[in-house]
Amino acid sequence: MKHGDQHKLKELCNWFNSLKSNTQIEVINFITEKTEDLNIPESDQENLNLMISEIVRFIVDSEVTDPVTISKFLRNNGLEKISADALTEFCTNIAMPRIDALTIARMKKENLHNTTLFVLHRMILYHDYNETPFAHLLEKTGFSEDELAFRAIRFIQNNIIKVARRDISPSTLARKLCDDYGIPHELANEMVRPIEENISEIHQAYMQHQINELINIFSSCLSEDED
Repeated sequence: MKHGDQHKLKELCNWFNSLKSNTQIEVINFITEKTEDLNIPESDQENLNLMISEIVRFIVDSEVTDPVTISKFLRNNGLEKISADALTEFCTNIAMPRIDALTIARMKKENLHNTTLFVLHRMILYHDYNETPFAHLLEKTGFSEDELAFRAIRFIQNNIIKVARRDISPSTLARKLCDDYGIPHELANEMVRPIEENISEIHQAYMQHQINELINIFSSCLSEDED
């Protein structure tokens, strides 16, 4: 993080510390999902959004995902441990897709295409990915580090699931990959094309998965009633 950005974050941490204790607790309860509503003045909401943005920027720019390291960084900038830990988890969840996207953007076209096909066929349409030796999967991604391979796979899987749930269309996904995540157009195509070519199978597989989940829940309820 640049010096000017860190100075801004330190100021925002000092602002947070200046809030009344009940306001701090309300913010922490909201970001840790203990409450659904956040009732604070608009000016405080703006400062909170700025602080979250600065923390997310630090996580993405540094590509640090270790919660202990991030929390320590926030405590060094003035936050108390409870606040630092809560904001670490909240902001890491926001930053993670962006970090994963950076990993995707560094992949070669062939590796991204092959990894997308693996996720699509072995993790979405079928669930036999455990049959693939991890060394073979690493080779597909082109990475030598486990963590980078996991990031690429996680990003691809999460976005295929969004399409499967009909949260977004393949065309919208293509736009978001380029505009929201900064992934080059030719790489975005390598990821989206297999999804478009298998869209019917993806929707059917997701629907079947949902049906199986309902059957399992129903069977579990029946077993409990019998007991």
